[in-house]
Amino acid sequence: MSKLTLSDLPEVFVPFETVKANRGKVIYYNKDLGGTLSASELMSKYNYITIDTALESDNFLDRKVFFAERYGGDGISTNGGGGRCGFDGVFQLKGLGPNQLVGDRPRDTYGNSHANGLLSLDVAIYEAIWAEVINIALPYGAVRTVAVIDLEYDFEEPDQKHARGLLIRLPVVRPAHFIRAIYYKEAKKDVISEDAKRVMLAIRKLVGFLPRQSFANKASSLDEQLSLGMVELASRYAKQFAAARAKRIFHQSISASNLTIDGAWIDLAGATVFSNKVWWEGFNIKKFLREYEPAIESIRDMCYYLFKYKVVTVEVSNAMLEMAINKFEKDYEESLSTYNAAQAGFPYDLLSVLKGDDRFLNFSKLMNKVLERDQYSLASIFTTGGWEGGEHWVSDIYRGLLSRKIPKVRSFELSSELGVAYDELFELVWEKAEDLGVSYTAFCKFLAINVVRLNRCGLLLVDLQDKVAQVRQAKEVERRCGKYDGLFEDAIDMAYLNYSYAKGFRTLFWKNGVVEIFYDASVDLFFASIKGGKEVSGTLLALVKFGFLMRGAISFYDDVIEMIYE
Repeated sequence: MSKLTLSDLPEVFVPFETVKANRGKVIYYNKDLGGTLSASELMSKYNYITIDTALESDNFLDRKVFFAERYGGDGISTNGGGGRCGFDGVFQLKGLGPNQLVGDRPRDTYGNSHANGLLSLDVAIYEAIWAEVINIALPYGAVRTVAVIDLEYDFEEPDQKHARGLLIRLPVVRPAHFIRAIYYKEAKKDVISEDAKRVMLAIRKLVGFLPRQSFANKASSLDEQLSLGMVELASRYAKQFAAARAKRIFHQSISASNLTIDGAWIDLAGATVFSNKVWWEGFNIKKFLREYEPAIESIRDMCYYLFKYKVVTVEVSNAMLEMAINKFEKDYEESLSTYNAAQAGFPYDLLSVLKGDDRFLNFSKLMNKVLERDQYSLASIFTTGGWEGGEHWVSDIYRGLLSRKIPKVRSFELSSELGVAYDELFELVWEKAEDLGVSYTAFCKFLAINVVRLNRCGLLLVDLQDKVAQVRQAKEVERRCGKYDGLFEDAIDMAYLNYSYAKGFRTLFWKNGVVEIFYDASVDLFFASIKGGKEVSGTLLALVKFGFLMRGAISFYDDVIEMIYE
């Protein structure tokens, strides 16, 4: 039996009518996600808005029915689900206007996020870019955007004016679809409310939506299938949030409705690089470190409703929850240690195999103590090659540890206990690398490259909100010339450079719109693919002759260049 999709949950749908907007154009389109639809066909099918937000010039005769999604959990205030989204059986449209699920309260009090049903064009672009970044950076990624439409007019809120946009994205199932919206006021019919009926019907289907383990027994009972699925979901959340913590990526508004039942993140208006320089107010390290708590709570809520609506007994529900929480705690601790060691430059694939070794565990324990002092400062960097961004506080520590292993490089002064633990882990991983034909020199180069790139972030990701606004404010002709596409391309290049892990002993060295360079430690060579099809390989010294391509890359690694340069 294939895994169920959102279309298999008709009990959550509420139909509402929209009209065709006569203005608008597609300003971003991911053709890989749009199937066979052209940009004009996409406009024809999705340039729709609710009747009460339409302009007099819009086509009120061309109407289309979308379906609002009822869901609950914390994070939706008094709404009964997605108050500004509609699903047509293929894609979800966000920002088309308020539907019946918007809660009863003054709209001008809450702005566009919950009450007026509208979506700022800047926020739509921001969300779409961060979805691409997170899809590269985190193991279970984010819900990706198919397209963004500029409706070509503004809407007003109490404090400011916004350009109005529509966001078209892939449909997903969320834990919130199986959880009550307890603050949503509605009339009760036949004693039980419609929201309660929705959960009662949906929770009976939950087993078909939960992620499946590869070893799950197809002949197992419903109780066992639910338990395996819930434990797998807990494991996915653990790995997702551990990776986000190690890589310093902050969602900022996690809830049962901002997660998917597969482990991905959705609704990324607040997503950012977590540091002392982020644009939002309310900087709080504790909130970042504990951001996973609503994910655990969503599992707790689903277990409760499984019992409440008699899908399982209370004993099974409690046992299921206990197994899921234990799995989360175990996998979160293991994953965080593995990701932190990967940030130190070691190959993630190999660390995953060695994570039970005492030498790995000792280094992880001591490194965790060091990271407790992390205040998430971000030092500004401007290289001579033109790269701008920031370097995380922990980078100095990782670089200092590695310098101890390279005789020609001056070592940093570090805690002797941590240094010894690092040396032991280094030797453990190096032994495995040597068995695979990697030389000592190549192994050190591999680590040096990763230590630098994985502990930096491009300025675009830090200042993305301002960059998006600058593109919108540019002249119309400039917008048509692909300024938004340029933002996406630059952000994706940065995400690969700063967040992607090596495949075996082949690691990314540099990436921009002109060239992509990998270093393969197994043969101690660099491989460059130049836009237009040309490919070259050789030592770093040999590639330097391509000065216009290498200038940015060489200056980026200035702090460790003596470790990687012949």
